Amino acid sequence: ARFVAHYGLDHFTESMQALAEIAKRSHAAQVALREFIVHDLQRTYAQFQTWTHSPNAHIRRLVSDATRPRLRLILMPGVTKLEAFIADPEPLLDLLENLRDDPSPMVRKSVAGNLSDILKYHPDPAYQRLARWQPDAGKERRQIIRGALKYSLQKGDSRALALADKSTTTQ
Repeated sequence: ARFVAHYGLDHFTESMQALAEIAKRSHAAQVALREFIVHDLQRTYAQFQTWTHSPNAHIRRLVSDATRPRLRLILMPGVTKLEAFIADPEPLLDLLENLRDDPSPMVRKSVAGNLSDILKYHPDPAYQRLARWQPDAGKERRQIIRGALKYSLQKGDSRALALADKSTTTQ
């Protein structure tokens, strides 16, 4: 994956194919993809849109994992920070929208983690999106909402408490 990130930036299609295959076997692709996000956000974002509909859960999870704004920056100092998604989370929220009812628990857990990151940088759009997801939320989506709110609930955030209460009452 590091090889692809280093030498593949000018070979987008082949690199995306390679990283999709790597993602089926390893988490290393998520770090490599961050270089492509910084290098060519539009093409990489379009690829992510396609991958959110992949039949392979590892590739769908890759979309959420690779785009996490706070991807273990403390534990992995060499990880590229995604300033574009930190500055404007709306495109990222749109990607996660495609994954909100994913059948795979590992994808849903990643989506929850990504939303938790967004809540730290931009709570308003993240809370708005979670509130929109709430009314027709099934069991799986409620798991995402509760997972996304975990940190905010620990801090006692009133908006998180209100959403969590709605999530438990709609069960």
